Amino acid sequence: MKTMVTEYLYTNVGRSLLQYKSDLFWIFVCSSFINILILTPMLYMLQVFDRVFISKSELTLITISIVVLFFYTISAFSNYIRQRLSNILGLKMEEQLNKKLFYAAFNKKLLENTNNPSFYLDDILIFRQWVTGQAVFTVFDFPWIPLYVFVMYLLHPSLAVTAVVVMFVYFLLGMYFVKRLGEDEEILAQEEKNSNEFMYKNIRNFQTMIVYALADQFKKSWLLTKKLFYLKLFEAEKRGGGVYHFLKQFRLFTSSIALTAAAVLVIYDQLTMGAMIAASLVMMRCTGPIDQFVSALTKISVVKEAFWRLEALVASQDSLLSDRPSVLKEVKDISKIKALNLSVSIPGKEKLIIKDISFEILKGEVTAVIGRTGSGKTTLTKAIMGLIQYQGQLLFDKSERKTFSETDYQSLLGYLPQEHALFTGTIAENISSMRVPNSERVIEVAKLTGVHEFILSLSDGYDTFVYDTNSFLSGGEIQRICLARALYNDPAVLILDEPNSALDRQGEAKLGDCITKIKNMNKLVMVVSHKGSILPFVDKVLELEDGEIINFCRKIDFMEKLKHDGTKKLSFTH
Repeated sequence: MKTMVTEYLYTNVGRSLLQYKSDLFWIFVCSSFINILILTPMLYMLQVFDRVFISKSELTLITISIVVLFFYTISAFSNYIRQRLSNILGLKMEEQLNKKLFYAAFNKKLLENTNNPSFYLDDILIFRQWVTGQAVFTVFDFPWIPLYVFVMYLLHPSLAVTAVVVMFVYFLLGMYFVKRLGEDEEILAQEEKNSNEFMYKNIRNFQTMIVYALADQFKKSWLLTKKLFYLKLFEAEKRGGGVYHFLKQFRLFTSSIALTAAAVLVIYDQLTMGAMIAASLVMMRCTGPIDQFVSALTKISVVKEAFWRLEALVASQDSLLSDRPSVLKEVKDISKIKALNLSVSIPGKEKLIIKDISFEILKGEVTAVIGRTGSGKTTLTKAIMGLIQYQGQLLFDKSERKTFSETDYQSLLGYLPQEHALFTGTIAENISSMRVPNSERVIEVAKLTGVHEFILSLSDGYDTFVYDTNSFLSGGEIQRICLARALYNDPAVLILDEPNSALDRQGEAKLGDCITKIKNMNKLVMVVSHKGSILPFVDKVLELEDGEIINFCRKIDFMEKLKHDGTKKLSFTH
């Protein structure tokens, strides 16, 4: 048992709970008051039956009632404080874990393309509600059972024996039902998760679903899945309800057992009437912590699964994005990017997409990365940007890319991904990466990317509100706004993945002018493209084929090589 508890406590999630020992201590103090003062009704009964009824003194009754009222007030206040402390503890723990889990969810999406990267929110809610509710109260209430048994012993030793036997039977019944209901909870939780992932995955493709009239088909599949889920849920709730009512009645029955045993003792003049009533009340308290324990264990399988998923997520958090301190805090410029024996594989598979390549790109130059579809162009840019894991070295001057922090990415790297996306907010906020916009800089980069005039033509200009669905903007307009975003922080390195894929000839001309201006600022620029129209604006060409470099030379040499090799076809189109 000790080993199992240690296994949970010495994890990242477990340590996050142990950091708040002072909160746990005060919850224990409040629990102590509650568990001691829970005996107040028993003491009141004893005093009324054995003192007030005999003395027939109203003053004694009033005095005892005032003292009991005071005890009830302290108990109620302790309950309130304990619940409040428990809620605060849960929020503290969740706040501490959430930042790590946020980055970890990013990692999960990048590495495994998880259908629903926010699934951890459900897990942390399940874990927090259980730990700071049923679990923590059970832990602090359960140790008080010996006190209640001792009180029964003081009333009469045979009542203590009765209490122990009844509690043992109640515990065995509870554990039996926990085993049955726990399996139901685990199965239902997994099925609901699968159903939600199915919905999440398909809603993302809503435009395709509408065009091909697939919505109704997916609706039927989803409703069928939900129907089966609710049938199982109904059966599980029916069994759970039967168990709950049986245990509730059995617990009430235990009070009657204590009352019966005490009544026999009263008949033989071994117990007073007041002690008989008190025994019935104490028996209810004896079984109370066991009832809490059984209730907490009912959901243990679901909580356990959530716990280990969270732990695995937190443990994997350091592999990519993280809140590690900046290693390039004072660095404002990057003179070169150097790859040494760089390899990238498909997550979970041995096949290499990038195969042991080495190259060096210098600032003040524009390097075009070309190659046929599937040659590894986008994968290479993602490795440079820190979006996927790799083997080998990627050096930004002398700093390894794996050591970069989020701050380093923001200040040094500009990136235009192949899939262009706007966030819900104003155009100015989108250009400033959803931070407070610097108006002068926003306009400057918008002019640089050739989108300034278009933005001014909108009714609200830079304050125009856009949504991530981008319903009224064309692909080229979105692309140029995203390019402006990539330039906003004046990055030392600019990586552009298919920047002209959605542009017409006029847009490509403006893009070429933009790339030339950026180059003249002495920036390091890498452009991935399948269009030959990008060649006039680049200095070097890096050609990939099946994850290997087959050409890396100056543009003029590359064009000469093509001219003299009549059998070779250009790996991109004009």
